[in-house]
Amino acid sequence: MIPTRIHAAIDWAAVGGVEMMGHCRLFSPRVRKLFRASARAHAAYAAVTNYELGLGPLPMRMHLAMDAVIGTGLIGAGLILREEPAPVRALLIGMGLTELALVSLTDPVPDHRRTRHA
Repeated sequence: MIPTRIHAAIDWAAVGGVEMMGHCRLFSPRVRKLFRASARAHAAYAAVTNYELGLGPLPMRMHLAMDAVIGTGLIGAGLILREEPAPVRALLIGMGLTELALVSLTDPVPDHRRTRHA
């Protein structure tokens, strides 16, 4: 299982990377907007998650559920945006599948909670 501290680091790296993709002129305005919205939504709930790099009360299980929603949305975007080039659509689907894989592999109990209760 992936520890929550690693998941948190991946989250924040992904937020930065996807936000930068949202400003890359290689993508259409629609896809850039999708990337920026995804990155900003993810940053918002990551910031309030009860894990090592979050500040708030959002339980890790709820964070993972929101990750699954974003992952599913990215897959859906890749499937329905037929006007986008095939490599862009494949990228969206791959990003969504990666998100779902991360959800399925992450331990839902933050490390700091486990050690406190041990």
